[in-house]
Amino acid sequence: MRIGVIGCGRMGFVQARLGRFLGDEIVLGVEISPEAATQFEEVFGCRVASEVGAEALAGLWAGLDLVWVTVVDDRLGEVSHALKDRLCSEAVVLHTSGAVSSRVFGDLGYACGSLHPLTACPETTCDDAACYAHYCGLLHTAEGDVKAVSLAEALVSRLGGHVVIMDPAQKARYHAAAVLGSNYSLILCEVTEKLFCSCGFSEADSRGVVRRLLAGSLVALETHSPSEALTGGPVRRRDAGTIALHRASLAEDGDVLSLYDAFLGLAKRMVGWTDDLGILPKGEE
Repeated sequence: MRIGVIGCGRMGFVQARLGRFLGDEIVLGVEISPEAATQFEEVFGCRVASEVGAEALAGLWAGLDLVWVTVVDDRLGEVSHALKDRLCSEAVVLHTSGAVSSRVFGDLGYACGSLHPLTACPETTCDDAACYAHYCGLLHTAEGDVKAVSLAEALVSRLGGHVVIMDPAQKARYHAAAVLGSNYSLILCEVTEKLFCSCGFSEADSRGVVRRLLAGSLVALETHSPSEALTGGPVRRRDAGTIALHRASLAEDGDVLSLYDAFLGLAKRMVGWTDDLGILPKGEE
C-alpha cells in the first residue's frame, strides 16, 4: 500500500513504522511542528509539509491507498476535511483517536473509519522491528464504513491481533474505560504510595509495597473476575468498624477521602453489601 500520514508525532511514527516494516510505502507526511516534520522526513525519506494543501504534496495525494490521521482529537475535523477532493475514490481514511468516532469526518467521499490500539504508544525513536513487536498480537477497536473497517481488520491481522468492532456512540465510554485502567490506575498508585510515606515508610519501601500489592491482584485476575478476586479486606468481611477507622484517618485529606468513599461504594456493590449503617457518618448514607 501507498500511505500518507497526517500528524507525524508518536502515533504517526507508529503507523508509518508498522507499515514500512510490513512492506508498505510511506509517501508523504503532514506536520505543523518543524522539528517533528524534519524527523519524519529523515526517517521515512518522504515528502513532508506543514499543511494538507501544500503545493509540495499536490501531486501525491491521488496515489494513496490509505491516509492515517493521527492529530489531536480537537483537530480531527479541521484536518480531515482538508482532504476532500484530494484522494482517489478508492482511498481509505483512518484516524487513531480512541474517544472520537469516524463521524467527525462527515461526508468526505471516501471510506472512513477509526482504528485504535489498546496500548501505550512507543516513542518516535523506537525502531521498526521493535515497534512491530510492541503491537504484535494486540487488541484494537475499529468502527466506520464497511470498507474502512475491513481494511482496519486486515491491518490488525498482519500484526497477529484482533479487532473489536465498536458502536460509534460508545467510543468516548470505551476510551474512558481505557484511561481508568491505564492512566488512572497510576494515579491510585501515587495516592497509595503517599499514604504509606505519611505513615513513616521510605519512598523506596512504599513503591515496593504498591508493586507487590498490584502484582498479587494481577495474578488473581489471571483466573478470576475482579469481584471473585476481591477475596479479602474489610468490605468482603463486612467490617464496618475498620472502614470507619479508615475514613476517620483520612478526614483531613478531603480528596483522598472522597476517592476512598467512591471505591468503597463500588466495592460494596461488587460484594452485594447494601447496608450502609455504621459505615458513613449520619447524613451521608
